[in-house]
Amino acid sequence: MSPSLLEALADVKRLKREVLESHQFYGYSGFGRLIGGILALLTSILLSTSLVPQTTQAHLFVYGTLCGTAALVNYGALYLWFRNAGDSERTRLKPVLDPLPALLIGGILSLACIQRGYFDLLFGIWMVCFGVAHLAAREALDQEMSYLGLFYIVAGAVALFILPAQFLDPWPMGLVFCVGETVGGLIFLRMRGRVRDE
Repeated sequence: MSPSLLEALADVKRLKREVLESHQFYGYSGFGRLIGGILALLTSILLSTSLVPQTTQAHLFVYGTLCGTAALVNYGALYLWFRNAGDSERTRLKPVLDPLPALLIGGILSLACIQRGYFDLLFGIWMVCFGVAHLAAREALDQEMSYLGLFYIVAGAVALFILPAQFLDPWPMGLVFCVGETVGGLIFLRMRGRVRDE
């Protein structure tokens, strides 16, 4: 190949990488999501033992701890990315805000169910709202995140209508979130690796 053709191909590759980087958000941590998936599975294992009383209050406490820990891991990683990112990257933080309405609605519905004693609806609500949160950020993330969002929504619908999840059975929540967060983490890691390679 001629040097000018090689130069043109390199320019096209560079332009492609710049377009990808300008439209996609890379602040989320793939490892943070993987840790979340592992924590979801470990939570189910813990709740299946005699170490935790089989009461709604005890399970709520453990799920609250799981949620707080996963948020701390993921948003802690996001903070580290933000601190080390350049000014141009920091201006593209909108994808961090996109999922918040769905998560806020999930929190409101969860509190309403807890107040009225409808604990068996919680897993389905959490899954559906988490799926909508994925879809809300779909323009700034890899297309596969949309499919992951649909996975959570379908799993939530199944937990609400077809195979109603019992709140004291931790496995529906643990397995769905373990699979979802693990897949989400792998997608984030692949997104970053693809941009580095191009």
